[in-house]
Amino acid sequence: MDLPLLKDINKQSFRWKVMARIARVWELKRKDTGTTYEVDFLLLDRQGGTMEGLIPEKRMAQFMKHITEGTIYTIEDFNLYDAKSKFRSSDHPLRVCFTFRTKLKKVEPQPVNFPIFAHNARPFSVLEARADQNFILSGDK
Repeated sequence: MDLPLLKDINKQSFRWKVMARIARVWELKRKDTGTTYEVDFLLLDRQGGTMEGLIPEKRMAQFMKHITEGTIYTIEDFNLYDAKSKFRSSDHPLRVCFTFRTKLKKVEPQPVNFPIFAHNARPFSVLEARADQNFILSGDK
């Protein structure tokens, strides 16, 4: 059975299991101390769909030693939050949040023909319309 695509994930269920590549990982740091308070990531599914995710500070020790950027995983037992209102890297309306129950398993062997890069090319007219908005990264000046 194929696992659902990221576009199919919604809040009508709380028992999702997905297969996705962790395409990019970045840390959010406190301005005053420079310490990391959250790790964000971008998921990429087998059809090129994307969704953001986060690992809260209290879960970083549990997951960061197991995550490799560019690797495909099955991920299950996570929470769903509304997407950030600003500076999003995906237009998916939700984001994944790892909890103490989240299961992360590396898929081996890594599937062939699974997208490597997350991109969503938009025509200039769309980018131009986003020029004064900051909800998604392509809209930044």
